[in-house]
Amino acid sequence: MQTALVKKPPRKKQKSNAQQEQDQQLIKNENSAKRVCKGNRGILKQLLEMPLDVLYEIFGMLDPLDLVQLTRTTKAIRKMLASNSALWVWIHSRSNVNRLPECPNDMTEWAYAALMFEKHCIGCG
Repeated sequence: MQTALVKKPPRKKQKSNAQQEQDQQLIKNENSAKRVCKGNRGILKQLLEMPLDVLYEIFGMLDPLDLVQLTRTTKAIRKMLASNSALWVWIHSRSNVNRLPECPNDMTEWAYAALMFEKHCIGCG
């Protein structure tokens, strides 16, 4: 009887200490890069994926101050609420406040809401 000799595969090379340190440093860099972002940044992107009519209905229920603060969150929301198609959102929001005078003709609804409800003056800064 002949027995076949099975040759074992060669052993893997061990990493040197320098290679292990480089690998650990890469892992640390990847983990630290992930921790740079704090909180829930980027969550407003999902808000813009909703249909405009639904967003306008929701925004119309807000107080004017909340609407002004919302316009300062992202450029996309600012552009959307500053457009002429969103004028009725500002008017509806203003109607939620009792005894608020009408918006003057020389001001936009947005500027009027900021003037009436923010604590600092628009002209003085």
